Amino acid sequence: MKKHLCILLVFLTLFSCADNDDVRGDACGIDNPTENLTWLKNEINQRGANPSYISKYFYIAQATYNSQTVLVYENCCPTCNTVVIVYDCEGNSLGQINVNIDRDEIKNAKIIYQA
Repeated sequence: MKKHLCILLVFLTLFSCADNDDVRGDACGIDNPTENLTWLKNEINQRGANPSYISKYFYIAQATYNSQTVLVYENCCPTCNTVVIVYDCEGNSLGQINVNIDRDEIKNAKIIYQA
């Protein structure tokens, strides 16, 4: 049984995250939001200053929620139990996925930052 669980864990680790080479783009109506949105750039700099062995699993995606552009702090960490927060373009928290935002309402997600 343990052998099957280990194989499943390896499989999920390898295939649970989408490989997206387009990690830079436009969001919130501006080019290169990871550099041009001050609050987002500060978040990325903070993440870079405090790396950990699980940093590779965390990313920021641009998506659409209720007809507006949002930024979602996501991850595909196989062992993490994290809260996924959704932000508007000004950096205000709109809520948490599966708490007050249904995941199915987040559309057209595209990775804009990846460690």
